[in-house]
Amino acid sequence: MAEKERHRLDKVLTHMGFGTRKEIKKLVKEKRVKVNGELVRDPGLHVFPGRDYIEVDGEAMVYRQYIYLMLTQLPHFSLKNPVISRHCGFG
Repeated sequence: MAEKERHRLDKVLTHMGFGTRKEIKKLVKEKRVKVNGELVRDPGLHVFPGRDYIEVDGEAMVYRQYIYLMLTQLPHFSLKNPVISRHCGFG
């Protein structure tokens, strides 16, 4: 989602990991979501994710298109080892 594009509010909040679209619709129905200070009545409202101020339960939501994670592998740690795999839930 680029900042210049409009997207549905429920899609944006779902992308941000706030819940499923069904859960977002419930939040909107309970009047717990605001965009630019105004109460939202329609979960299909089109917003600009990087520009519009989105608030859920009084808490501002910061939109990030990507989240970067850096993973490192410990020395002598291999998921190919059956004992380690079983303890990590991969076996």
